[in-house]
Amino acid sequence: MTENQAPRAKGQHLNDIEIAKILGLDKGGKSLREIARLMHCTTKPVRNALANYDFDTFQGRDTRREYKPKTTEWEDRYIEHALKQNFDIPL
Repeated sequence: MTENQAPRAKGQHLNDIEIAKILGLDKGGKSLREIARLMHCTTKPVRNALANYDFDTFQGRDTRREYKPKTTEWEDRYIEHALKQNFDIPL
């Protein structure tokens, strides 16, 4: 990133190139604040990138957790049937 670049807008995600730069700067021994200053962002996205990505493989460390549904397929069909029968009653 160039020195005259505007600060990052709040909520804007880092792209792969920026994450790679952060990982490289960390590997080079730069501090968290120095990396944030060079990347024109706060320390939070830098900290998140360092926690979620690995320099050697550049893969996310943890996969997203998948949750089991609370109801079975049969229960879903039963609920749907009951809603269709009682469409005029508020939920």
